[in-house]
Amino acid sequence: MHRLRALHSGLRASLARSFAEVTEKVPATENIRKGWDLYAQQYANLLESRTFSAQAGMMSELSPKPTDSILEMACGSGYFSTFQALRKPQTQKYKMVDLSPNMVNLAKIRVYNSLKTGRFIEDVSKFVGKKDNNDMNAFLAKENIDISVGDCENLSDIHANSYDVVIGGLFLHLVSSPEKVVRESHRVLKKGGRAGFSVFGCKERSLYFTLFDLVVAKRGHVDFRSKFHLGDETKLTNLLKKEGFKNIRLMRMDQSFTIRDE
Repeated sequence: MHRLRALHSGLRASLARSFAEVTEKVPATENIRKGWDLYAQQYANLLESRTFSAQAGMMSELSPKPTDSILEMACGSGYFSTFQALRKPQTQKYKMVDLSPNMVNLAKIRVYNSLKTGRFIEDVSKFVGKKDNNDMNAFLAKENIDISVGDCENLSDIHANSYDVVIGGLFLHLVSSPEKVVRESHRVLKKGGRAGFSVFGCKERSLYFTLFDLVVAKRGHVDFRSKFHLGDETKLTNLLKKEGFKNIRLMRMDQSFTIRDE
């Protein structure tokens, strides 16, 4: 019995150390890129749809106009982006960027085929490898859509004062420096522009996210950064103020994330 207790205690200590490693590690940008490249297809098929409600609610709050220029940061495989592309007016400029080239490729394929068929493509894997990239780029350009690889901490190819709306869903807590992302968002926004970000909340209510990190990081698929450092509303508000944002409003959304096995 004493040995069993000792083993149990040792296991708990081991789990605590593992969790600390996952939550406190701040990986290099290149490692994050490689991680999401490896995980892109699984994320597109299994998880990205779960982020849709947060993105849709946030975009509604930002109220884009028909002639606005919109920048979507960390577009992933384009699940939300496709919804926007199908409903946006021709006069609206929409640019999407993501750190992962594989994510960008999936986003192009999803948006392109959805627009061509006039229906939302749920399973993007069915269309992978079926269309030349140059054809997709030309078609998307005619629709006033651009999807490209970009580091949201350093958007050096985007001029200042270029966009009316910037939106970034569930990624500000994953980057190496959320301060740089917010700073870049403010730089590329036009005067009077609007930005919206969503992040995961307190770890006590994010069982899905903590378990996901522990499992995926252990398997070596995705190299995440530390978690929940933005769960504090005061801290997030101060960050936004420091980088020049005004009229800051925060809200909470309850969202269901299915916990899946392998």
